[in-house]
Amino acid sequence: MPFRGSAPALTELLAGNVQFMFENLIAASQHVQAGRLRALGVTSAHRSPLLPELPALQELAPELAGYGVSTWVGLFVQAAAPAEAIAALNREARRALTRPGTVAQLTQTGSEAHVTTVEGFGDFIAVEIAKWREVIRREGLVMDTT
Repeated sequence: MPFRGSAPALTELLAGNVQFMFENLIAASQHVQAGRLRALGVTSAHRSPLLPELPALQELAPELAGYGVSTWVGLFVQAAAPAEAIAALNREARRALTRPGTVAQLTQTGSEAHVTTVEGFGDFIAVEIAKWREVIRREGLVMDTT
């Protein structure tokens, strides 16, 4: 059943009109902790610090070994940005993301900072593109732009 966003789908799940859904952990966690929803697992490769009792899906079945899907956010600049500016931005972002207060705030939202180099982030993006390109190819998926 298609929904115009996560909130309407979550409302229908809470009402019992939808049997299950994949939802952002921070949006669902309050309902899980209140006993209104039952969480089965997280899609990331490892357990979340927000609800550490929830297994990663790959822990639940041998056929899911290696499974790990999560959302990520990165810091991007124009390709023509000066190398010195990129290095300074990366250095300051790394500093900010490793501060104890920042780490605590991220943990409270079910997020984690994966601090890396500019090159490491580029490698990560390349792996993600290759992974999802293969899924799209293998499943014969096409985008519906209507």
